[in-house]
Amino acid sequence: MCLIWMISINTYGIAAYRSLKFFPKNNKSGEDYVGGLNLDDFVAFINEKCGTNRDEQGQLTSKAGIVTSLDTLMKEFVSADDDEKKKVVFSRLE
Repeated sequence: MCLIWMISINTYGIAAYRSLKFFPKNNKSGEDYVGGLNLDDFVAFINEKCGTNRDEQGQLTSKAGIVTSLDTLMKEFVSADDDEKKKVVFSRLE
């Protein structure tokens, strides 16, 4: 085994085969991945940590670009049946 590999194993506390670490920008020691070993679980973990919405092929999901707090207001706006109701909903966006 190469010396660099051994240093990495010791530095990051890797103890077994399939040890996965996530290295966010603000954590140089990394976070252990303790989720499931299937692709769906791993992609969900990465999406959660990175704030992304990707599928197993790396494509954007239908949730990409959706801001949850605005989504509810936009549904109210679209379903409003007259201009006055739309103005009320629109004023809540500001």
